[in-house]
Amino acid sequence: MSQGAGVQPNDESNHFDVFEVFDVITQQTRKDLIADIVGHPKGMPSMKELQYLNPDVDRTTILGHLRKLMDANVVDSVAFPDGQRPDEGPYKFYYITEQAGELFDKNGIFDPEIRRPLYAQVEKPADVKHAEELTRPQLE
Repeated sequence: MSQGAGVQPNDESNHFDVFEVFDVITQQTRKDLIADIVGHPKGMPSMKELQYLNPDVDRTTILGHLRKLMDANVVDSVAFPDGQRPDEGPYKFYYITEQAGELFDKNGIFDPEIRRPLYAQVEKPADVKHAEELTRPQLE
């Protein structure tokens, strides 16, 4: 994954309950968001990209679903530190946590080998393509 300066993810808790995860990911919009994250070529879409991929869902609703996924330790976010933020484009990105990724792999769900080719087929305007190509912050 091509990423920039090292930053710590928003690790508020290492809480990971498999039953809670499966309960949280069964909601359709959250499933779509997970599929979008897994399918992203860098595994870390910005809000701009998630909004484009989910045009019928407003930003506040997407943020609410991301919060639920974050509370269950399925998704986390990482942002460039203030002094290292790019002049243009997004600076915060969302990714699947290591624990969730391992659970998905073990159960054969949200397979990147399937999701990435599907994601690549989506036609995107220039600003979304630009956001997709930006360097991401590096996880530590």
